[in-house]
Amino acid sequence: METLRILLVDTGTYGHISTAGAIEYVVFNMAQVLCSLGHEVIVLSNMNYGLNVPKRRGREYKLLYDCFEKIGIALPKSLLKTCNKEGIIMLSSYKFSRVIERILNEYKVDVVHTHNELFALFSRQIISRFRNKITFIHTYHNAPPTILRRDKYIQHILGLVNYRVILKNIISDYDSVIVLSKSSRKRLIQDLKLNSSLQNKIDVIPNGVNTNFFNYELRSKKELLKRLLKKMFKVNIGTEDDKILIYAGRIEKSKGVQILPIILRKLKSTNVKSKLIIVGTGSYERELLKIIAKFRDIVIKVPRVPRIPLRYFYAISDILLFPSLGEGSPLTILESLAIGLPFIGFRIEPLTEYFDSTIFRSVLASSVREYVNFVLALMSNDEFLHELSREAVRIAHEFSWEKITAKYLEVYKKRLY
Repeated sequence: METLRILLVDTGTYGHISTAGAIEYVVFNMAQVLCSLGHEVIVLSNMNYGLNVPKRRGREYKLLYDCFEKIGIALPKSLLKTCNKEGIIMLSSYKFSRVIERILNEYKVDVVHTHNELFALFSRQIISRFRNKITFIHTYHNAPPTILRRDKYIQHILGLVNYRVILKNIISDYDSVIVLSKSSRKRLIQDLKLNSSLQNKIDVIPNGVNTNFFNYELRSKKELLKRLLKKMFKVNIGTEDDKILIYAGRIEKSKGVQILPIILRKLKSTNVKSKLIIVGTGSYERELLKIIAKFRDIVIKVPRVPRIPLRYFYAISDILLFPSLGEGSPLTILESLAIGLPFIGFRIEPLTEYFDSTIFRSVLASSVREYVNFVLALMSNDEFLHELSREAVRIAHEFSWEKITAKYLEVYKKRLY
């Protein structure tokens, strides 16, 4: 197998990888797998990818990030002064294009793979200079037609520039633009009115899941994990008899969280002992908490948490509520499935694309009423819950980062000069 030298560019927010958002976590997992296959990886990011983990983080964190020490961070000597001691360049996004140009001038790279539209805007000159030497790949993580418009920072930077022009330029400049689902590819082509030449540049690869970290075996330790979470977050998780629902994600109207009060009212009217755990923050949080205040005896609210305790919350839960109204390729679902936690969602893309050929087609609702009915029906049907749980693990392994990264490598080699 030919060894590739790959530059992964993620201009995410500053912080530790344990608190990373979806895009940073994608880069983190891709880098691990690529290096395990013998490829050389340079990661350019604002995110601290945990190469030097503080001891106070504990054994779990150390186990998670030890493997990252194997990654071949290799940078030109002239750039070492811009690196932190872990070998990750820590620069704000507007400087990224200048740093990348210096890397490409001094160090042979086969593939540049970017994950941020804002950086891509500043990369046109670089691509024109290195077009015949380096393959440029971009992953577009959003779900059209949200493209760029919801990001106020990007709107401020771009002013009145049309987002369609921006994305069309990116597709024109890059050798491949990867989207997360066939439905996203179709909508992107329609939205941007792409000709056949540009259409051929769009590849489809979904997000993946770390099936070693999000592991089904955790479910066998439910009571132990409940005690641990109670100690960590000072919350009462409930009794062994409680059915536990969980919502994990941004508390925004676009995520469909308006349905949570409706579900809580129905739960109150049933004889099923239950708890609803809400994990996350967002612009709708204050209003939602006011609405559900009268249900505080069955609601557990915790802020956004790192992925280690998040997987514990998944492991102790019975059903994941995923009422989102629009997604690219939701990591939340993939991570919960890997732990054996079934979900209930709406019939939106890409969920229908991913799950209509599986048993989970029966828990994709077409209306709010049907969604609530699915919740109540599942809570009283342990046999079907167990069947969904077993199937969830099998499906998750089809989205393992090993299999998804193999698809990225196919695109790299297909587009390689």
